[in-house]
Amino acid sequence: MTTEEIRRIGFTEEDGRGLKFGIVSARANADVVEPLVTGTKESLLAKGVAHQDLRCCTVQRPFDLPYAAKAMMRSDDSLDGIICLGCIIRDENIGKFDYESEAVARGIMKLNEGKVPVVYGVLTCLNEEQALTFIGKASEHDAVSVDHGPAYAQTLVELARLSKRLDEDAEEQP
Repeated sequence: MTTEEIRRIGFTEEDGRGLKFGIVSARANADVVEPLVTGTKESLLAKGVAHQDLRCCTVQRPFDLPYAAKAMMRSDDSLDGIICLGCIIRDENIGKFDYESEAVARGIMKLNEGKVPVVYGVLTCLNEEQALTFIGKASEHDAVSVDHGPAYAQTLVELARLSKRLDEDAEEQP
């Protein structure tokens, strides 16, 4: 592969027109997850993804995200990508936090063995204040506050476009 070919398939600011996405979110820690979902949706729409091309569902816990994403893939093979959004807060149950965080990450990564990219958009936070920082809602004395929703949307569009380009390149190969 030449340098020019590598550049051509690299990540850039992408247009989402014509792409169809699934958004799977967990209801646990809704005060954090709902703004994350809103930011992701708004960013996808701003990139040209049509409202009717967004398929959304919710599950109770982040632990349920991999199953719901897999079910969504099975029920709609026209999806170009799926994003799993949730928030796991450590609080005082360290063992549960570690187990759940690892299980969710592994489950979502396993889904990426398939043809459709699945983006991991699960915040793993030490406490609620840190979680609020990650959705751009930090307290006024906190200098670092970033809404991760738009970044997750950008990743989803990039990976969907990359997958399409690589598929097209493979079809062009003799």
